Amino acid sequence: MSPVIEVEDVHLAFPVVRYRARGIKEAVVTYYDSWRRKIREDNSFWALRGVNMAVQRGEVLGLVGRNGSGKSTLLRVVSGIYEPDRGTVHTDGRISSLLELGAGFREELTGHENVRLATAIMGYSAIEGVELTPRIIEFSGLEQFMDQPLKTYSSGMRARLGFAVASVVEPDILLIDEALAVGDAQFRERSMARIEEMVSSDQTTVVIVSHSVQELKRLCSRLLLLDRGQVITDGDPEAVLVEYDIITGSRKTVGR
Repeated sequence: MSPVIEVEDVHLAFPVVRYRARGIKEAVVTYYDSWRRKIREDNSFWALRGVNMAVQRGEVLGLVGRNGSGKSTLLRVVSGIYEPDRGTVHTDGRISSLLELGAGFREELTGHENVRLATAIMGYSAIEGVELTPRIIEFSGLEQFMDQPLKTYSSGMRARLGFAVASVVEPDILLIDEALAVGDAQFRERSMARIEEMVSSDQTTVVIVSHSVQELKRLCSRLLLLDRGQVITDGDPEAVLVEYDIITGSRKTVGR
């Protein structure tokens, strides 16, 4: 069976700008020119270096690693936000992403309006968006706030609305970056239960970035450990978490 997500030898670099521009116009020109010139490797930060990853349908894969290891960057490459400098990424099916709280939402729009906007961006027709809206509102638990502008929402409320949109639409691939760390305990429990429900049918594939060991052990069938843009190990959650502890220095072993 072919993987739903397949990442092959992916490299991605960001430019390290060492020149201090004088003014906004000069800064923009310098930054744009650095990308056009495909700046040398010694003047780049390689966020991903030769990453390989295959995820099967219905699998829940967790990405772990220290801050700056490339976890969030890898999610954005899979989602299509970033295009790799080298390597290929193949995905099969509709992707729903929860990579930043309220990503794609507009501050001046109401909750209702943002739901319609989000479903339209995801490719649903206006009629389909209307049909999905009651389920999204019910899951979010924000019925009484849906006519208020998003700028009045707390971070927890934004997370609830964002996760409701991302999960209720029943995507083939769901990408989550630390979103479950925000919100109250009841919302986090509902969110994890929803992920378990989605993958129980073996139709939805989930890739999640989290620093919660309990969350990873509960949800993930497999973990991938990244460090400095490279895959260190990939496999059983318990074994990978031991390696993660060693890398972060939270666990010491003889001979290491």
